[in-house]
Amino acid sequence: MTRGETESSYAILDLDPGASLAEVKKAYKELVRIYHPDRFDGNPELQERATAKLQRVNRAYAHLTEALAGGADGSPRASRRRSPQRTTDPARGERARNPRSDTFKRQAAENRTRRHQLTTKAEAL
Repeated sequence: MTRGETESSYAILDLDPGASLAEVKKAYKELVRIYHPDRFDGNPELQERATAKLQRVNRAYAHLTEALAGGADGSPRASRRRSPQRTTDPARGERARNPRSDTFKRQAAENRTRRHQLTTKAEAL
């Protein structure tokens, strides 16, 4: 990541060099709303131009967030939330699943069982 890349990334997001991470995120969201290709469904030429612009915006945003959120050595912060590992076997047509959803499903099943037990006790009275 060179200084020139960082400066051009700020320019693409219409920001002054040295803007904070919050300012970068705000500018990114605003530009996505403006240049999202779905806004130009009726005009293929404008849709193509919006797609190209949004790709540049996405690259600039990724570059700046990595640079601003990184540590002193430029590596991403250790405290950054990591996505859970997803398990899948594409050969068997399995979709990726989130291990956290298994916990949610188990807790939901336990809650249903408790509600059923309480309902049964209430009916017995």
